[in-house]
Amino acid sequence: MGRRGLLEKDLVFEISQRLGKLLESRLGADVIYTRQDDNYIPLDERAVIANTAQADLFISVHANYSDTPSARGVETYYTNLFSAPGSKDLSNPAGPKEAAMRSTPHNVPTPTLTPGELRDRIEQSRRLASSVQHSLYGTLSGQNPGLRDRGIKEAGFVVLTESAMPGILAEVSFVSSPTDEQKLRSDGYREQIAEALYKGIARYASNSKGVKVASAAK
Repeated sequence: MGRRGLLEKDLVFEISQRLGKLLESRLGADVIYTRQDDNYIPLDERAVIANTAQADLFISVHANYSDTPSARGVETYYTNLFSAPGSKDLSNPAGPKEAAMRSTPHNVPTPTLTPGELRDRIEQSRRLASSVQHSLYGTLSGQNPGLRDRGIKEAGFVVLTESAMPGILAEVSFVSSPTDEQKLRSDGYREQIAEALYKGIARYASNSKGVKVASAAK
């Protein structure tokens, strides 16, 4: 929650809905949402949704938080790890944002990746992260002076490590920044974020021979 009450879950849900519509209308993508309303979906289940659908890309949209009000910027994560959903030690979550409830899915196919497939997924995820980060900062910095480019980073977030396709987790701003929180309340700024995410994904897809964008999971 931002210092003036803006909820991350509401913000990123709306941005993801906007992004989905852009992917559908402009790329002809079959967008599969991990949630359609204000309903918590356990982390493992989000990866299972994408794996079961055999999605081509996994896009996770988040907003950042810091105890320091001056912390600002956008950053995009990818992972170089893979593990089947439910296989990790529940007492040792992958990261601070993944410390919430987790579930072990049952009666679902368990995806596997060969070493070559894992290397390809890592490289594709890194390229996707770079394209999205470049687009996010390039689009938003002109409208939001002082916004920082925090770059692309590796992290073992469950939604990334347990999904078999290339994927990223985008932190679109800090809700803890009073300056950004005010911006994030604007419909126009939210649309710009969705546009930036879309442009980054579309640029990646257009430069990726053999990588089709037939479905994407948030």
